[in-house]
Amino acid sequence: MTQENASARSPEAPASEAPAPKRRARRFWLAGGFALLGLGAAAGALAGGGHGRDFAGRGIERVLRSVDASETQRSEIRAIYEATRGDLLPLRAEMGARREQVDALLKAQTLDRAAFETLRQEALAKADAASARALTGFLDAAEKLTPEQRAELLERRAGFRHGPGPGWR
Repeated sequence: MTQENASARSPEAPASEAPAPKRRARRFWLAGGFALLGLGAAAGALAGGGHGRDFAGRGIERVLRSVDASETQRSEIRAIYEATRGDLLPLRAEMGARREQVDALLKAQTLDRAAFETLRQEALAKADAASARALTGFLDAAEKLTPEQRAELLERRAGFRHGPGPGWR
């Protein structure tokens, strides 16, 4: 940039950037949107969504093998997983219906902000319920393992940055 071009710019924020409070608000809403997407994806995966349909179930088996879980522990944890998955499956269908509602609202001649806000609040409530149910299932399963087995899992996890790999087999 030449000296002449630099002096032509105002000392304020560049035109391409919004003022700081607006940037923070935009980041907040983007982060919230990504958090909702992440929770939805997690609930979908636990509920049997995704490419492998029961990818999480196979992962749980690998993890349990890695800490030499007894057959009793495995069956109890499988039952917890299936119950949690069953509770989360209906939420996946609701997410699809909500997506159709958003599509319909976006196709309208004018955007109904109040309707979008209602959908957002419903999505947050469902995501919170899914998160709470998933946490309950996680803790119920963790209670079936011994403190030593949980410590071993934490040690194994510390070596992985991008998910399970050879150490989990």
